[in-house]
Amino acid sequence: MEHRKIRRKGGDREVDGLADAFECCLKPIPEAAREARQLVSVAWSHWELGDDYMARLVVSELVTNAIAASGKAGGDPAIKVVCRLSGSCPVIEVWDGSDELPEMRYPALGDLGGRGLPLVACLSGGWTVEKRPGKGKIVRVELGGAA
Repeated sequence: MEHRKIRRKGGDREVDGLADAFECCLKPIPEAAREARQLVSVAWSHWELGDDYMARLVVSELVTNAIAASGKAGGDPAIKVVCRLSGSCPVIEVWDGSDELPEMRYPALGDLGGRGLPLVACLSGGWTVEKRPGKGKIVRVELGGAA
């Protein structure tokens, strides 16, 4: 499989890309969501999948959750974002160092948060979570025709 390096504008970060997977490691800071959206755009463009808007919304929500979880983790604060193809189905994975598993919530009208995972579920073919060996978790979303 061909290995490519894709350098982002500014040259301060590299994104490793394979023919069917793109990934980057991010610090748990608010700017990470923007960088994750850029990764999605690069992957979708490479795969010629068309409009990446829904995928960028999904990755923004997942990275925002990972940033919040990393603050409580006590483990590795790095966040890893992987975009890959499973057959012809695009998949986004967000890895973080927290063992705290995400839960689907249904917030009241006045609640400030808790809408991210229901939004991800509506925009995708579903999401799963698995514990990583040692510490941390991977939240995986299959986008299929939804994104």
